[in-house]
Amino acid sequence: MPRLIPGAQPADLTRTLSIFYGNIIVYDLTRQWILQDGPFCYRFNWLSKTHPEAKTAEWAGSMF
Repeated sequence: MPRLIPGAQPADLTRTLSIFYGNIIVYDLTRQWILQDGPFCYRFNWLSKTHPEAKTAEWAGSMF
């Protein structure tokens, strides 16, 4: 949940935060694709403590 900012709608802040973290994931997967051989490593457990790694990998893969 993002910090509330006076004058900004909570839904807009949440959408902006989601886009920001989505871009970080795409960057990381692109870096792996270019620099590393083998399967992708989905190290995004820092992003969600409630979702298992397999679900996070599916979500991240869909963004890439």
